[in-house]
Order: sequence, then C-alpha cells, then structure tokens
Amino acid sequence: MLREAASHTGTLTLTLTLTLTLTLTLTLDPDPDPDPDRQVAKLGASHPGVGGTYNNMANVYMYQASYDLALAHFGKALVIQTRELGPDHLEVGATFANISCVYEIQGKNDHALNYASKSLAIKVKKLGAGMGVYTPVYLSLSPSTIDTYSRTHVLP
Repeated sequence: MLREAASHTGTLTLTLTLTLTLTLTLTLDPDPDPDPDRQVAKLGASHPGVGGTYNNMANVYMYQASYDLALAHFGKALVIQTRELGPDHLEVGATFANISCVYEIQGKNDHALNYASKSLAIKVKKLGAGMGVYTPVYLSLSPSTIDTYSRTHVLP
C-alpha cells in the first residue's frame, strides 16, 4: 500500500477563503479654512499648515500667470518652512523648485537655475545622489537653460 501511494502523482488544490474587514476613520476639520489670514489667527503665523496654504496659493497664481503674486506667496511659504522645518527640509527644496519654475516661465534662467540648484542640493543631501533625485528638479527646466548653465557651472 505504501508503494502504491508513492507511485501515484497528482495535484492537490486548496481553496482558502479569507474575509478581511477594514475600518478607516478620518477626522476632518468640519470647517476647513483655506484663507491664510484666518489660519494665522487660528494656528499662529509659524504653523506649517499656513506655509502649505501659501504654497498652494502660489501654485494657483503661477498657473494663472500672476508670477509676482506667485513669487510673493512662495516667499511667505519659504519663510515659514525654513523657520519651522529647517533649511534642509525636503518641503523647502520643493518650494525652491516651484520658485525655479516661475523664473523659468518668465525667462529668468539664471534665477531659475539658482533655485533649481538649491532644491537639488537639499534633495541630494537628504536622499543621496541617485539619478532619480536629479530628474524632477531639471525636468521643469528647458534644455537650453540647462545647457547655458552647464557651460559656466558644475552641476551638483
């Protein structure tokens, strides 16, 4: 009987039924307030949420081609982020990249590359010098801007 069992080959199929219940609870502010002035009154002028709102507003202004307003709001965000998160925080680097985009759109290539380089320096410091770090910073810049800059500067 043992030999008989050993000589037979076959497939064993198991069916497993698994039931998973996931409960997710989100607590949202019942009255979210995107106005930075009211956020300042509620949270304080140095709260990172206020900086995030300035950053979001700056992006809207940039897409509306209101570049001076965009730069002013990115500047406000940058002050809060630098003070509250530190000068080498990735959010500060992201804001530098956003400022770079505004200057690139305006054709102010030297300013654009200056801020792109600041952004890149933070990303390299925090994430390492892999190729994935360079890509987001320089994708927003035109090839001619990068070419002009690379003739006179060493890219980090």
